[in-house]
Amino acid sequence: MIGLLTAFVFSSQFPSLSEFFLGAGFKQYASEAFLAQLAEELAYDSIEDLLHLMEDEEWDLVGMPLHDAVAILGLAQRHVLADFLGSLGLSVYAEPLYALGYQEVAHLADLEKSEAQTIGMPDEAYQVATQAAGQLFSEQRASVAPTLRWREDDTQKQKEEL
Repeated sequence: MIGLLTAFVFSSQFPSLSEFFLGAGFKQYASEAFLAQLAEELAYDSIEDLLHLMEDEEWDLVGMPLHDAVAILGLAQRHVLADFLGSLGLSVYAEPLYALGYQEVAHLADLEKSEAQTIGMPDEAYQVATQAAGQLFSEQRASVAPTLRWREDDTQKQKEEL
C-alpha cells in the first residue's frame, strides 16, 4: 500500500517549477538557466522544495531578492496546502485555513474543532483533514527516523574514537 506521503508527493496536480513561477508572475525564475541553478545549488526540483526557501537564507544563494522569496514561499505554501486538501476533496477550505495560520500541511493535524467551525467546515471534513495531516506527519517523521538513528550511531562512534 502506498503511504499518504508518497501519494501526496507524487501527485499529478503539481505543475512543474517553470509553470509555477510563470503562473505566479515570476517569469524571471522560470528560465532553464535559473531552474538549473536551483537544482544545482539547492537541489530544488519541485514546488514542495520551495517550502525550504527561507532556511539558511537559501534564496540568497541563488540571487533571489528577499521580497521575492517571501512571496514565492507564501504561494508555494498555498499551493501545497490546496493540493493536499484537494486530494481529500476539501480544496474549498484551503484559503480559509491558510488565513487562520495553517500554512503547512502538518499543522492541520493540530487544527482545533472550533477553528474549523469558524470557517464552516463540517465535522466529517474536520476529521478527514486532521487525520490525513496527522498520518502524513507521522510518515514524514518515520522516513527521517532511520537517518537520525544513523547520525546518532555515527556520533557515538566518533566519541568512542576520541
